Amino acid sequence: MTRIGLLRTMLRGAPEDPAGEADRLFTAAAEAAAPELTALAERLGRDWINERDHLQPTYRGALESAAAAAWPRPQVSPSLGSGLERCWPRSGKFDVSLRWPNATTVFGELKCGSDEGTLGACAWDAPKCAMAVRCGTAAAAHLIAAAPATLWKRRALGVELLADAEWEMADVRARYASHFTKFEKDGYKPVRVPERLRTVAVGATGFTVADRPWRLGVARVEPVGEGWLDWVPFLG
Repeated sequence: MTRIGLLRTMLRGAPEDPAGEADRLFTAAAEAAAPELTALAERLGRDWINERDHLQPTYRGALESAAAAAWPRPQVSPSLGSGLERCWPRSGKFDVSLRWPNATTVFGELKCGSDEGTLGACAWDAPKCAMAVRCGTAAAAHLIAAAPATLWKRRALGVELLADAEWEMADVRARYASHFTKFEKDGYKPVRVPERLRTVAVGATGFTVADRPWRLGVARVEPVGEGWLDWVPFLG
């Protein structure tokens, strides 16, 4: 960065490209967390890991270390509220966030599991991320997911949303119908979602769980265009 660029960054209290800086920090955290997850699974004697007990605390600690070395330095997860209550009732909080001194925020959603049943929740998280960007509650939003490498290889439901692609939400709705139906049964239902979204793979790293190859990937999620898809409830 040039001296002028550094001065502008300092005055602004945020990087010139918050999305790009979040790409870097989220990916650095993934690379640091991966070997820790291998060691954790071995220490616990497990042949699987999940989001709540393993990925969440390990990844957040790695993200705090990455953020501590950044300038300007963002806070890690000072607030996780989505700010989407009007257009997406009960959308839920995000799992991690980065917030710079000028209040610029980037959100992240974590997913971790050994089967498509767990990772299918990415279908909920991807439009939620795109919505946060469209509605201006975040400068960017990312998916961070860990799964066995076999699921990545065949682009199974869930991990497919961490690849470079554009998606029609009508198609995502149709293919993930069972997952969205479950969310609605639990009382979660948007009013509308971006009609199209883009996923941009920004980083991935391999690790092992009980000698079985896994992969931890990071993708940025962006709304495409200005169109909206009105959400027709699956349950009426």
